[in-house]
Amino acid sequence: MRPIYLRLYETEETLIAKAEVPGYTEKELNVICEPWRLVITGKREYKEENKIDKRDEAPIIHSEKIHIFKTVKLPLEVRPEGVKAILRNGILEVTLPKAEVVKKVKVEVKSF
Repeated sequence: MRPIYLRLYETEETLIAKAEVPGYTEKELNVICEPWRLVITGKREYKEENKIDKRDEAPIIHSEKIHIFKTVKLPLEVRPEGVKAILRNGILEVTLPKAEVVKKVKVEVKSF
């Protein structure tokens, strides 16, 4: 498994996870969201066959499988049905709407 760099941000209405996944396409990535957990996995295969090494003229066979797996326990509950994921320039951005948006309320202080 290769490590991925992930940052989690909070806005008033959402959590935003940004993960660096260079070289992956949207078809190679899988995002699963539960109310308290986000899972990002990726799998890709790279093959290079029958190339000749100029130094000793032996055929080179190279095959590499690359996997990523990241699980994040979320600090608050989200609505999985509203989650959106966008892959742009090697950055996967997952927007997770909060289950209940907590709004700030100013409370008036009275004296007796």
